Amino acid sequence: MAAETLRRFAVGGGARPDALTGLNPQFAASIAQMFSAAPPDIQSQLRISSAYRSPERQAEILSSTLQKRIGNEAARQWQTYVQNAGGNAVQAREAARPWLRETGMTKWVAPPGSSNHQKGVAADLQYLNPAAREYMHANAPKYGLNFPMSHENWHLEPANA
Repeated sequence: MAAETLRRFAVGGGARPDALTGLNPQFAASIAQMFSAAPPDIQSQLRISSAYRSPERQAEILSSTLQKRIGNEAARQWQTYVQNAGGNAVQAREAARPWLRETGMTKWVAPPGSSNHQKGVAADLQYLNPAAREYMHANAPKYGLNFPMSHENWHLEPANA
């Protein structure tokens, strides 16, 4: 099973129980194949720091990023949207969408319900050296994968996502 193959590379949020099992099976298999085909010196320099995220986890990330980038009041405002939506982070996103755009936050974090991590078709990698990053970027297309965001050279998705 691909999730078990990838488990030895998981750190941080990637090591949460659902982080790898929540991935789309085909996507997980493609990552596992690419990691397994990497030379041992590259494999030892690769980590998966984030993969599948629930809407609730995405809401936590959004709140934390709001606090870091804008301040405590912004994080409290987001929590008010979530509370007003009965705790449903995806519904809160709908109500907060204009405010989130106004803050510029959607440039940094996808709101709950709009992240490919929640769809199980995104993973964030860590490279412990530049050779690992170069290898992954050079070989991802062979496995139907790509790094679609130039400002996040660690964010991996299926080529068709």
